[in-house]
Amino acid sequence: MSVNRYYSSTAVDTTLTGGVNASATSITVASTSGFPASYPYTLALRYDTSSEGLVNVTAAAGTTLTMVRGQDGTSATSHDAGVAVKHVASAKIIVTGK
Repeated sequence: MSVNRYYSSTAVDTTLTGGVNASATSITVASTSGFPASYPYTLALRYDTSSEGLVNVTAAAGTTLTMVRGQDGTSATSHDAGVAVKHVASAKIIVTGK
């Protein structure tokens, strides 16, 4: 069964406003400017580092995002306030047709 994923070409890079532990199911970010209005979409925490973690965002209330961690083979780990957060497409994306 396929799952729709949502993307935005205008999503602004942001940061975590508070730290999270490995079991957290939500994060708060400084901004959601340009993020998709529909769910799910993918974010990278600690983007472009050896500690990068991918999450699927499943809901949002303001700048607090509900997420499913450890996506696409990454691990759910702790992240400190201030780490980079970026809206991304991951390797799990399969394009069919033209």
